[in-house]
Amino acid sequence: MNALLRQRRTSSIIVALISIVLGVVLIMYPKDAATIFVIVCGYSLIALGIYYAIVYFARKSGVAMLQAELLLGIVLLLIGIWMVTKSQSVIALLQYVVGALIVIHGIIDLQASLNIKRAGFEKWGMSLILSIVTLALGVLIILDPFSATEVLMVVIGVVLVFDGLSDVYLIAVLSKLFKEVKSAVTEAEQEANAIETDGTVEDDGKAENK
Repeated sequence: MNALLRQRRTSSIIVALISIVLGVVLIMYPKDAATIFVIVCGYSLIALGIYYAIVYFARKSGVAMLQAELLLGIVLLLIGIWMVTKSQSVIALLQYVVGALIVIHGIIDLQASLNIKRAGFEKWGMSLILSIVTLALGVLIILDPFSATEVLMVVIGVVLVFDGLSDVYLIAVLSKLFKEVKSAVTEAEQEANAIETDGTVEDDGKAENK
């Protein structure tokens, strides 16, 4: 299970880094950003889809979480192929696709923030704020109140960089929380074993006295 969680953390970090790189590309090259973004994003999704598939078959496990990752990998692979082969069609829908993805990502981050709160972690407030901002930025991209396409591309780039950085923060918080929970469980097991051992010694002592 620890290996599985580490694998999911690695894949989440990869997604966050891809988001940051794509965002920087859009900010640096807003004029040709749409075409560059679609092509780079398409190949990135293809690579990510292949990565998820390799992870699944390398594990050779029927764990539901891994099966979901295989399905996600296939979906990402197909979307990536579509983006690369039909880039002009994707460009026409770019703001809606990216906006929807950011909104969905914001919802996922919001759920993660609430899970952190339920776990009793004190720093859940920052995660909540970041997830709400991500949601709002996704809606902003969909509504597109900007007059120029280049401005929209820069805004999308900034949002992607923000989304990637906020993901890195959330991953760090969740990793710390997992370590604390793991440490607490280990301590509880050690205390239980100590109590059990003391009880056994006590019983043996009573038996010897008889």
